[in-house]
Amino acid sequence: MASKPRHIGKILRHQGTLASLYASVRQQQELLTTVRRELPRTLAPHCTGAILEGGRLTLSVDSPVWGSKLRFQAPRLLGRIRKHHPGVANIRVNVAVATKARATPTRKQLPRHSNRAAATVAQAGRDISDRALSHALQHLAKALREN
Repeated sequence: MASKPRHIGKILRHQGTLASLYASVRQQQELLTTVRRELPRTLAPHCTGAILEGGRLTLSVDSPVWGSKLRFQAPRLLGRIRKHHPGVANIRVNVAVATKARATPTRKQLPRHSNRAAATVAQAGRDISDRALSHALQHLAKALREN
């Protein structure tokens, strides 16, 4: 008889390597929440990751501008974080800019012109006294009709 399906959360929490990975991710999420609470409200959402290894707290931000602002806040932040994690010796800021997925290349669409536009340009070419400009406008009107 087939076994009853188990909830993915139970599998993640109780199966060897997956359990340790799950615990690590949860610790990082909790650390990130703590860091964000200690940051100014404008800066907090731009802090996207926090990893504590040894005595170094590595924080990731979503752009170089916010990285500079976070580096400026680092000494004050270090004092506040030590209340929660006394072993933190320093803070490193890492800019982790997300890359945009490239769209598949498409054929370039040629602009479509209306017959009305072609007629207007042709009429302007007929009404103008300058022969060179009149010829150029007639040529343009012809090209507009062809597209």
